Amino acid sequence: MAEKIGITGRITGRRLKDRPPAEEPVRSISLSYDMTYGEVYEALLMIVDRRSKKARYGVGIFLLAAAAVCAVLFAMNPYGLMFEIGAVLFALFSFLVLAYPGIKAKQGAKKISRRKGTYKVRLSSDGYIVPYGRERLDIQGDKDCRAFESDTVFALRLDRMTNFCLPKRRMNGSEIQLTRDTLQKYARRFFDRRSVDAKGQP
Repeated sequence: MAEKIGITGRITGRRLKDRPPAEEPVRSISLSYDMTYGEVYEALLMIVDRRSKKARYGVGIFLLAAAAVCAVLFAMNPYGLMFEIGAVLFALFSFLVLAYPGIKAKQGAKKISRRKGTYKVRLSSDGYIVPYGRERLDIQGDKDCRAFESDTVFALRLDRMTNFCLPKRRMNGSEIQLTRDTLQKYARRFFDRRSVDAKGQP
């Protein structure tokens, strides 16, 4: 998955859907950009784990607390094998929640940022994204399609092989607004991960 961010893999078994006539004139933006390690990491982290940072930490801390309780109960009752198993399982789950998404995102970000490539895409307000030299793709994607916005990037997960990271530093205010409106309208799920201060800005 990480290797495909910013570009598209070959997609089979999916046809572009017919759309009703647009209520407003179709607008589009064309972007040519590179991606820093931080931008790719942020995009991949949101795609790998759709939960917010606060929710992820909350679940992880709860699981760690449950592991600690099981460990204490096992220490009080060495014959309580169930408590030992519970402590191990809760500790493992907490690792998967707290650490695993970051590890996966770091691995992908290192691989992609080393390429130092330039990516070109066109995003259309009627719900399509067109990578340079390739066919247009329906932003609705598959059943797990989701889009994210943070303070610095837009991230779009179309399917398990196709992801996009769109850095905001390459956009002006109207382009950011068009991207936000298009992803909110057509992506199956849209998650706003902007900070409180950033939400008051274009």
